[in-house]
Amino acid sequence: MSIKDIQARIDELSVEIERQKEVLNQLACSKAAAQRQLNALRDPIARLPLEISSEIFLQCLLSGLPRPDPSTAPMLLLNICNAWTNIALSTPALWAAIYIEHPCHELLRIWLQRARSCALSVGVGELENEVAVLGEYSKQLRHLEIFTQAREPHLDHVLALQPLPCLETLEIGCLAQRDFYEVSTRVSITEMIDLLRLAPNL
Repeated sequence: MSIKDIQARIDELSVEIERQKEVLNQLACSKAAAQRQLNALRDPIARLPLEISSEIFLQCLLSGLPRPDPSTAPMLLLNICNAWTNIALSTPALWAAIYIEHPCHELLRIWLQRARSCALSVGVGELENEVAVLGEYSKQLRHLEIFTQAREPHLDHVLALQPLPCLETLEIGCLAQRDFYEVSTRVSITEMIDLLRLAPNL
């Protein structure tokens, strides 16, 4: 065979290899889709009514305000299969509480959007960093925890969340050192009166 013939054969084989790669990719996608369907049929949770599966998912939540963590509920429930993801996203109560230590506006917004109209329990490390997002949900806030680096925290940023018609508990603390919270009560009378006007259920 001539050099030209050999080169033509190489080019022909290269084209065939690329075609076979595409076929393999399509087969892999089809296999993955079939596996998901099989998993859904085998999964007893997916076959339950949504009310029951949602309640089971709610029992997976740890006590206290959940932190965004892929290894614990509710985020963990999104990583099992499509059926579980759909159940988790169809259960607003799973997303009605969160503790977020470091500013992450988009994460907080997505989390609270998933809670829909549920009453919210929120803990934040520095409220001033999340006022914009929490302000959108101020009417749904039932419990609010704020921990700040300031030794004498003020209510300025809380008052900026108005109105707070559903707020029942407010905890303000000073982050004295890592993982240790020193609760502060040094709040001015004026600020407290203003807060009580904004949050009649407090």
